[in-house]
Amino acid sequence: MNQVVAATINPAKIRAISQAFNDVFGEGSSRIRGVEVDSGVAAQPLSDAETRTGARQRVVNARQAAPDADF
Repeated sequence: MNQVVAATINPAKIRAISQAFNDVFGEGSSRIRGVEVDSGVAAQPLSDAETRTGARQRVVNARQAAPDADF
């Protein structure tokens, strides 16, 4: 079973991630674990660059929170 860490605790986003993994790997093939992590940018980014920076930082922080995750 794939272990997936999601850099969000938003239930709608976690459902979307779960559906994507089900579509690719098959129903029930992945366990999604949401974690609340800091993005290092403002809550409402003011530019595309700030949005990308925040997303990348959330991935780094989520990986640190769940180093055993496959994705």
